[in-house]
Amino acid sequence: MKRYLYIFLAATMALTSCELFLIETKPDVSYYFSDVEIETTENSATIDAVKPYITINGVKEEGTTIYMEYWVEGDATSVTKVETYTEANDHIFFTIEDLTPDTSYHGHITIGGAYGMTTGSTFPFTTKAHIPVAEYVCECEIDARGILANVEFTNLSFTLDGEESPLAKVEFKYSPSLSGGIWTTVELSAEEIAEGFMIPAVGEEYLKENSDYKYIVTLTPEDSNYEEYTTSGKFTTTSVALSADNLFEPTITEVENGITLSCVKPTLLIDGVEIAGYADVKYQFYYTDDNNHNGIIDAECADGIMSATVPFTRFKEGVTYNFCSRMDINDINVMDSADVQYTMPIKETPAPPAPPVSGDADTTELAGQWHLTKWRGIEPSFDVYLSITEDGVVSLFQRMESRLWETFYSVVDYEDGIIAGEYTDGVAWAHSYYVTVEGNTMTWTSTTDANEISVYTRCSLPDITNPEIRVTATAGKRFL
Repeated sequence: MKRYLYIFLAATMALTSCELFLIETKPDVSYYFSDVEIETTENSATIDAVKPYITINGVKEEGTTIYMEYWVEGDATSVTKVETYTEANDHIFFTIEDLTPDTSYHGHITIGGAYGMTTGSTFPFTTKAHIPVAEYVCECEIDARGILANVEFTNLSFTLDGEESPLAKVEFKYSPSLSGGIWTTVELSAEEIAEGFMIPAVGEEYLKENSDYKYIVTLTPEDSNYEEYTTSGKFTTTSVALSADNLFEPTITEVENGITLSCVKPTLLIDGVEIAGYADVKYQFYYTDDNNHNGIIDAECADGIMSATVPFTRFKEGVTYNFCSRMDINDINVMDSADVQYTMPIKETPAPPAPPVSGDADTTELAGQWHLTKWRGIEPSFDVYLSITEDGVVSLFQRMESRLWETFYSVVDYEDGIIAGEYTDGVAWAHSYYVTVEGNTMTWTSTTDANEISVYTRCSLPDITNPEIRVTATAGKRFL
């Protein structure tokens, strides 16, 4: 018995000894991630990846947990966890909303199973910049009558995300429908856009009655990120009768050195009805003489009266002229009034004055006839002649503001090389002058303005008695 007991004890100790040498073996766990593909919008991103998985001893683990985390680049403390995704064809798709436009983010995908969690590589993505929704509205109405058309915008705007945005330019252009692309362009002001405007454009030909036209409106946003917008349409002109009301013959009044013509401002009628501001009408006076010489005088309008003042130098002395008032549009005559006649007065040429009684104006060295050949360093664009007597009388013949000669007489003081004068009507010369004479050249330099230098050359006076350029004397601008 004792022998068996030893055998049992030995066996027990052997078994106990075997248990002490058993080692637990950890399984082979592997994690698999793929590259991601990312699509972004202004406010969202979609992350597409092959579904990650875990293998344990080569066998794919089931029931794993998968989620994604993302954060704004440079701010890893603001991590957002996304646990919802969709699956299709072994791919998973995370869709992230409410992102900030034009912002850089980082993210990663995490998978976890029985043996813990593991995160894949970090990937970047950037949302797109916000592009506002641009909307253009342009509603245009055109009332075309005869040679004119009124254009109004009943609705015109450019909005970004529903907020009105400024326009840099609004352009309206029109063309006869049968023309080969000949367009007339009008760049509109803010006032014209708000209140409407007339076509034709200033300086352009008027429209043709009973004709078809096409038009294009172009809106150019102030924000250069947005393209121009164009819209087009058509309109047809109608027949229209232009006439005038209250078109009376002018009243002529003689004023100093000229005449004033005046009459009640006439009213333009469109199809017999006044339409204020409908057309840019020219108000004028027209005249003719017995030799069919004619001319047009532009009138000014104020307080219901059209008037113009014209100098006598525009007309011939002693000639009778017929004057009428008229209206025209783009050189198309609408109507003339009845004529009224007026004969231009003949002015007497004053006689030269007597020489100074004192005898202190000896101008012997200056005596003769002289032509102004240089003034302020250049050849003058006007004609001036002087005739100087030995006893101090200066005759001034000038054509400065008219094709007609004007004559003025003066008596002078001349002493120590300085000459000064006074016209026969009591007006003093504008300057006194230092005088030098060298041969056939005489130079006058103002005593108060060193740049006022006149150079004269000896000459013979031209024939200034020709009736076409008859000598007249006025109280107008004088050279000396």
